[in-house]
Amino acid sequence: MQKINFRKGFTRIELIIVVGVVAIIIGVGIVMWLKIKSERSPIEPAFFTNTPQRTTDSSSPMILLNAQNNSGLNAKYQLTAVGSSSGISSQTKVVLIANNASQGVSMPAHIHSGSCANLGAVKYPLSNLINGASTTTINASILQLKLDLPLAINIHKSVTEAGIYVACADLNADGSIDRLYNGN
Repeated sequence: MQKINFRKGFTRIELIIVVGVVAIIIGVGIVMWLKIKSERSPIEPAFFTNTPQRTTDSSSPMILLNAQNNSGLNAKYQLTAVGSSSGISSQTKVVLIANNASQGVSMPAHIHSGSCANLGAVKYPLSNLINGASTTTINASILQLKLDLPLAINIHKSVTEAGIYVACADLNADGSIDRLYNGN
């Protein structure tokens, strides 16, 4: 059996073989790492991956507001989850339509905390209805609205008679926020 002389060091051939084996191991490791990395989807926070707010602008149906104070107002609203380029909703579009509203009258509208029976503070101001129509995009996702419940959307008679409510609806009374949140 031949003795190995450690003081002498490696021969040129042994050194080339060792360096080659190490290079192959490193190369195989990099290829495997890149393959694994490309197969994985980007890591997203749990509250994004579990919230079905991915959207192509999904909307609720038009939902009736209840007329108040003998107004006879025939008003409806619609909520739309507004998507971003990532497909995640961070805003909600609120459309209000009042078919029999007085023409030329500016009617304030808001989303309040609480319910129609017990309105709280204004949570999200909406554009005034002009000629019976209003569209506002609020900086709140469907998830945020769900977390903020109870909420109510209400319409005032006019700017000068803002103390008179003419229509109101409790948000999610029909389950529309739940359906938007769940992607249905």
